[in-house]
Amino acid sequence: IAPHVTTCSEDLALHVFCAKTASILPTVNMPQYEILSKAGIKNKHGIGNEVNTALARTRCAVTPGPGGKDKQFYLVQEFEANLAGVRVATGTHH
Repeated sequence: IAPHVTTCSEDLALHVFCAKTASILPTVNMPQYEILSKAGIKNKHGIGNEVNTALARTRCAVTPGPGGKDKQFYLVQEFEANLAGVRVATGTHH
């Protein structure tokens, strides 16, 4: 594990209540529970080695998808913390 990277060893269980989008209601205001699919993460943060490395270090919930393709859902704050750690470790701050 690279320096400045926080890892979590606890199991993660997510209840994704919408097939494509998991949103946080303004009245709830709990950004620590913001959930995005892998595609949503890549849409928000781009693609590349840093994003892929951060995804590999982030826990995800996996659900079976159509045609046998599993879908992964990530807690956004955990992913973003891992992405920041990867960027610190590689010296590529954005």
